[in-house]
Amino acid sequence: CVIVDVLGDAAGRFKVTHVDRLAAAREKLAAGNYDALLLDLNLPDSRGLDTCSAIREAAPTLPVVVLTGLDDESLALQSVAMGVQDYIVKGRVDWWLVARIIRHAIERKRTDSVLREREEFFRLISENIGDLIVVLDLEGRRLYNSPSYRAILGDPDKLIGTDSFAEIHPEDAPRIRAVFDETVRTGVGQRAEYRLQMPDGGIRHIESRGNVIRDSRGAVMRVVVVSRDVTEQKAAMQQLQEAMGELNRSHEQLKTAQTQLVQTEKLQ
Repeated sequence: CVIVDVLGDAAGRFKVTHVDRLAAAREKLAAGNYDALLLDLNLPDSRGLDTCSAIREAAPTLPVVVLTGLDDESLALQSVAMGVQDYIVKGRVDWWLVARIIRHAIERKRTDSVLREREEFFRLISENIGDLIVVLDLEGRRLYNSPSYRAILGDPDKLIGTDSFAEIHPEDAPRIRAVFDETVRTGVGQRAEYRLQMPDGGIRHIESRGNVIRDSRGAVMRVVVVSRDVTEQKAAMQQLQEAMGELNRSHEQLKTAQTQLVQTEKLQ
């Protein structure tokens, strides 16, 4: 095994630590921080994919490049499937190319770590946010639903590939479809309100805002819709309006009664 530290100088040199056994590699990895590992799969105390598994267990975040013989290339490919960054066949590459492969492996590992961290942030946000988030293809089929959809339409995973317009109230569906088509055509998201028909026959009032995801050429490739269930708010507003209406009627009745009382007093 060759354990690598990048010195970070202008020449881009490495500081290498060489060990000839898996046990020694584990000790070095436990004692210090390294930037990469050049790993021979066949060591005196470990052979084949077991070597790869042991190193991944000892240093799961360390970029690993497998060094293999011609007869072991298939094992090298299997090790890549296990999370190894790359592999080198002995005798087929110059050492300047080895250095380049190691640098690329380090950079890919850093990129992977950033992506995993962002995915974890997105997962935590999507699992704890109350808003409904859906990603649609250009036909309106669901590609992703946030966990919050479970409360109104059931298991989000079972919604993948289904028509997002199917549950919209028939009176609202044509209007919402037109809004979606215009968003795809112009790339400009819009706000919309509509009713959803629930599996139990109930009605939920939804307020949504769309946006688009573009490809590298700037063309619209996905539509993201963030929605909110405003059924309770609408019910509360309706109750308030009814109460205000009742108050106005009572006020008018009181004014009428006062007017009649004044007229009666004048007659008397």
